Amino acid sequence: MKTTNQKINSKRKHTIANPVERKRVLVTISLGIIFLIAAVIVINNATANYLPMQSRSYRELYKNAASISRILFFFVIAIYPVFWLLRNKSDRILNLIERFNLKPILRFLGKILRQWHVPIAMIGVFTILIHVYMVLISGFKFNTKYISGLAALIILIIQCILGVFKYKGIGRKWHISLGILFIVLMLIHG
Repeated sequence: MKTTNQKINSKRKHTIANPVERKRVLVTISLGIIFLIAAVIVINNATANYLPMQSRSYRELYKNAASISRILFFFVIAIYPVFWLLRNKSDRILNLIERFNLKPILRFLGKILRQWHVPIAMIGVFTILIHVYMVLISGFKFNTKYISGLAALIILIIQCILGVFKYKGIGRKWHISLGILFIVLMLIHG
């Protein structure tokens, strides 16, 4: 016989229904928070002791963080062209896929990209937050680069919130549209 707490817990619905994906996302968020805290501590220690914020090495460090996150986000958006190719019904695309026997490869890529879409996006978000922290402590300037970066950050935060709602079936189109807008702003910024 189940107790009242067990009945409540068994009826409780998780935001992420798939337990494997839920675990993967929670582990990624936990490790990302630990990584972010450690990075802030190391950056503060380095800038206080031996790495001047206006040095070339410091600028290269935060540019590298941005480059890493850019690569991660391009991996994240790769899911959309793969699924577009799999779902496209045009004769030209279907002939191309059949001629080169691409369907098994595209299915495998789609499976991998679907499994790792959110965890890699979260790693990218944490890397961007490190980049933003490093830039902001060195001083904010009102120019196109900084403004486009700030706009991209705001869009990214909204997109992360909509990504949570996407698990509930709400805001899927907004999530995709903001993803495209974020990539455009990221390219303008970079």
